[in-house]
Amino acid sequence: MKLSFVVPVYNVADYLTECLDSLICQDMDKEEYEIIVINDGSTDNSLEIAHRYQRENFNVKVFSQANTGLSMTRNRGVKEAA
Repeated sequence: MKLSFVVPVYNVADYLTECLDSLICQDMDKEEYEIIVINDGSTDNSLEIAHRYQRENFNVKVFSQANTGLSMTRNRGVKEAA
């Protein structure tokens, strides 16, 4: 794995599709990068959007946790990176 994108998510359903579309459209082979989405206890449909991208793209990984804040969420993403 050359590159890991960590995307902390908390109630960003209005923006998540645009963000993930942007990350998926990289000028590199999908085997060379991963997109790690960490849902931090969202109460909107952010998690459902993330799961849809995970089903459609093998390099998208989704993890969910109770709300812990941005710093802890980023740290979780770093731990999950390949």
